[in-house]
Amino acid sequence: MYCGAALGASVKLAEPSQAPPSEEEQRHKAARARALLASLKPQARAMMPPEVLATLQADAALHAEAPAVAGPPPVAAPPAGPSTPRLVFSQSGPRRSHGAPRRPVAPEQPEELPLTSLQSLDGLPSANQEEGEGSFEAKLLEALGRGGGPFGPRQAGWRLVMLPDPAYRANLPWLRPLLTSTVGIDSYTAMQYLQRPLPSYLASAETPADLTAQAEHLGKAGLRVLLLPRRDWARDRLPRLVRDVDPDGDRLVFEMEEGSPIRVERGSLTWAATADIQPARERGGEVAVTRTRWGMPVMPDRVGLADRFTPYFALDLCRSDDPRPLRIRSSTYDFGRLGADRAMAAAVNIRLLAQRLGLDGQLPLDSGFRKVPSLPGPEEQEEAGGMKARGLPRREVDFTEYVLLLDARYQARRRG
Repeated sequence: MYCGAALGASVKLAEPSQAPPSEEEQRHKAARARALLASLKPQARAMMPPEVLATLQADAALHAEAPAVAGPPPVAAPPAGPSTPRLVFSQSGPRRSHGAPRRPVAPEQPEELPLTSLQSLDGLPSANQEEGEGSFEAKLLEALGRGGGPFGPRQAGWRLVMLPDPAYRANLPWLRPLLTSTVGIDSYTAMQYLQRPLPSYLASAETPADLTAQAEHLGKAGLRVLLLPRRDWARDRLPRLVRDVDPDGDRLVFEMEEGSPIRVERGSLTWAATADIQPARERGGEVAVTRTRWGMPVMPDRVGLADRFTPYFALDLCRSDDPRPLRIRSSTYDFGRLGADRAMAAAVNIRLLAQRLGLDGQLPLDSGFRKVPSLPGPEEQEEAGGMKARGLPRREVDFTEYVLLLDARYQARRRG
């Protein structure tokens, strides 16, 4: 051992000799490459790095004239083109062999989904001109086009949003690096987006041309993505407020807060969502809420839209024949319709009501909105013409966006 001393010029380090692979090793290497190429599906082949794919094809071409071991024939590489998504993995260095490659055990890759845009007709008048100043629809539509939210900045011209799907979990090794390189997020965030049951905001731009390429690339890999134009994407999908409905009638007749009654077939109700709305108080003002001896708030006889400080539960009923959900508020609905089944808690009553409205007492009920983060918004309240002036709880606006995005997923499943 030499400690701090220089080696003499005549001393040379021995270099390990590497013998060339034998004929049998080359033949086995070619058979493994052909088997791996045969097991790759077109989508997985398209996401492989070009240099790795070229190496596999070169190995598979060795000893092609000799009879190969039992296995599927080699598959030709797909033709190169501008539409083929390319992915560069973050890992680098030479490949290490771990024996014969195994075919990944996973369900079929999701089919390529067409790019979906929830854009309404162009040139529509503003919300207050169309729905009327001060109406529930006008306030809600204006709120959906300003400020921030859990699903991206609402004031942006266009947003790219990914819808949740349980099928993503089976393809995480391919989809995670694809989402990371396409959108420009870190690997941990991409993993969270692919596994959580909530819509995920990916990117925003002022024009759709800046997001179309990303959306098409993600859609070809099987990700359900939407391009949302500012505010107008929800214009024809806003919920309608329900004043009363008899859950035990032969045919459901919903008495509306505004407009004529709506008759609905029970079979047309596809799913429902519920949320606990806790309105935030404004600065500088205190509103007294009367409570019982058990701490439950006492609801007034009639709570109007201007009362923004009484907590309540919201129930949205989504239909297959109409994109506008029907919204029931626990603060305005008379749960005496439930008869002897009426409970003390509004949360129990709202769930029971959803079951009674469904066909044969069955209606899928989503309560995942409780996992949606509540963003603090003093700045939004202080803005001129913000939420403070329009009198809608921020959580109700977030719940509306949550329901409309998930309903787009349900509609895509029914079409597929």
